[in-house]
Amino acid sequence: EQIRVINESSKANKLRENILDEITRLYFDRRRLQVESLLSPPSSLKDKIDLELRLQEMTANLDALTGGQFSASIS
Repeated sequence: EQIRVINESSKANKLRENILDEITRLYFDRRRLQVESLLSPPSSLKDKIDLELRLQEMTANLDALTGGQFSASIS
């Protein structure tokens, strides 16, 4: 029984680490995209829309992983 509990705990910790890694990666990918758009703004309407959609997608993914806390923290 103890071994099963230890294994489950280990799996839960690994899942938590994976989620935190994904949140960190998404957050900094999103920040890089924001900085890139400031330094080299898109010139065409299509590029502007693509950029905005990418930012919204990353925000939605961060919200999904944080239970909506990401958007709440930047509002």
